[in-house]
Amino acid sequence: MIYCLNPQCAGPKNPKRHRFCQSCGWRLQLGDRYEAVYSVGEGRNSHTFVGRDRATLVGAQCLIKQFTPKGATVLAKAAAAERWRREVEQLAIASRHPQIPDLFAYFERGEQQFLVQQFLVGPHLEQQLQEKMGPFDSDEVRAFLRNVLPILHHLHQNRLIHRDIKPSNFRQPPGQSDWWLVDFGAIKPVTATAMAQPGTLIGSADYAAPEQLRGEATYASDLYSLGVVCLHLLTGLQPFDLFDGVNGCWQWRSIVPDVAPSLATLIDHMVQPVLRDRLPDVLTAMASLGMTVPAPPDPVAPRQATPLGWTATTTAELRCSSQDVAIISAAQQLAWLTTDGSLEVRSLAQSTAPGLPFQPRPQNITAIAAHPQQPIWVSGDRQGQLWCWELQGDRWQASPLATLDEAIAHLVFSPAGDGLLVADALGRIHVWHWPRQTWQGMWRDHAAKVNSLAFSHDGKTLASGDSQGSLKLWDWSTQTHLRTLSQQPGAITTIAWLPGDEVLVTAGWDVTLRWRCPQTGGTFNIAKAAGFYLPVRSLLSHTTEPWVVAGSQDGQLQLWASNGRGKDAEMETAEIRQAVTLNGAIVALSATTQPTAGDRGFCCLTATGHLTQWAWPV
Repeated sequence: MIYCLNPQCAGPKNPKRHRFCQSCGWRLQLGDRYEAVYSVGEGRNSHTFVGRDRATLVGAQCLIKQFTPKGATVLAKAAAAERWRREVEQLAIASRHPQIPDLFAYFERGEQQFLVQQFLVGPHLEQQLQEKMGPFDSDEVRAFLRNVLPILHHLHQNRLIHRDIKPSNFRQPPGQSDWWLVDFGAIKPVTATAMAQPGTLIGSADYAAPEQLRGEATYASDLYSLGVVCLHLLTGLQPFDLFDGVNGCWQWRSIVPDVAPSLATLIDHMVQPVLRDRLPDVLTAMASLGMTVPAPPDPVAPRQATPLGWTATTTAELRCSSQDVAIISAAQQLAWLTTDGSLEVRSLAQSTAPGLPFQPRPQNITAIAAHPQQPIWVSGDRQGQLWCWELQGDRWQASPLATLDEAIAHLVFSPAGDGLLVADALGRIHVWHWPRQTWQGMWRDHAAKVNSLAFSHDGKTLASGDSQGSLKLWDWSTQTHLRTLSQQPGAITTIAWLPGDEVLVTAGWDVTLRWRCPQTGGTFNIAKAAGFYLPVRSLLSHTTEPWVVAGSQDGQLQLWASNGRGKDAEMETAEIRQAVTLNGAIVALSATTQPTAGDRGFCCLTATGHLTQWAWPV
């Protein structure tokens, strides 16, 4: 059976092999991969399902959480949806610890938001206490603390507070001795404003610290809750039966007088109701148990860029300042768009030779894109007209392709050449089916002008970024909206996919580069390069190495190298490996396979019309 995820569906149960709901017509799978099997719980604005991953045979079960943003107005609903995206981003950071369930993916469909997580089986701590038919002894509680304190250290190191530490949120998978921490619905990031202002009253009252019940949770609040869990394990009694409300203290030592003195002292310090009397952090608790305390990272000293060996192979001065560029690989031609809306095309092999004439002469051009396999390119203008250009004899001949009712803002071909994506000035993305030469659809999800469109290397996913900092992902095969990632400050001007399509790099008006997970929206790294004072205009990634070239408005051309990532990685790291300053704003970067640039290279275009071809490092 497959369970329909449409909350308004009257008959959600469907036969196994159906792809669309037989009752309401909804697509049953998320991302053509994950499907719900049965419901396990429902809240005020959420619903949880046990699901199945159709892409794998091992560990196919997963957990699907559905969230419906609530609000009295459209803006209130949008704010609730954005808060959920932020929570998903935080959960992506938390899940990098090996004792926290993986976050597989995040999806959006209409107003519904879906989280797909690793499904963890096995008894929770409360069940094990009941099966044990008696409380834990000192050695068992000490072993439990030694096992779970590094999880809290991981969260706190990444500025996250769990806020719901209790026995039922610790699970032990079959065949494992480790305890896993689950249920991150109450997780909270620690920021300057968050620490200064009271937050939401959340958590389990019998395990929550007094300050958390006032909406003022701190890192020490998690320690308090963990200490209360230990009291429950040692005594077998519920927390409300152990706390003396009249005197404001815990009465537990007389119940289990044989607890090791050092452990009893540690737990007493963890559960102090007054914050100033409590253990300050996890590292102090780890040290009291004789655990190896992770050394703080050494301060990173400023470093010079380490050259990887890239070189400028050819340079050329173009006729006038430029705004966009396209490589017509099939014809070995370079097309560029000038500030006055005119076009120029020149041979890459003979960059000093005059360009071929146009028929008719293009005017008011706002965007250009080259077909990946055919010796043609497409231009769009301020009147919404699309033109297809082909090399015929000694001139470029144009034929009208289609017309929109708004100015064209951006163009990109799919890697297979089967589709042309056209973004207009209103934030709509139009899909042109290239083989059939007809419109195939229109996406209206952006509320602002789309500045950048970029396909993943495998051609399966499209990323789109707009002038309000919204980043959306689309499934190309089904042409459906997958998810909206948490908003970043300022406009997104450029997007690049790293090899393997597991990392997405964005940049724009906030003068930073962001390495993000396209499946969950998690942020691996945020970097502002020395010398970047104006917006980043263009990004270009290598096809096999985790390198990305960034070009800024102030003429900085920088090559960034990032490391690999995995579940145990705390954070994706990136560093500048090459940097040069050019004369004029860098307005466009484009890949090229010219022999003068080695096996693979790229060209860089500045606003002063300076064109340079570069070879990638060997």
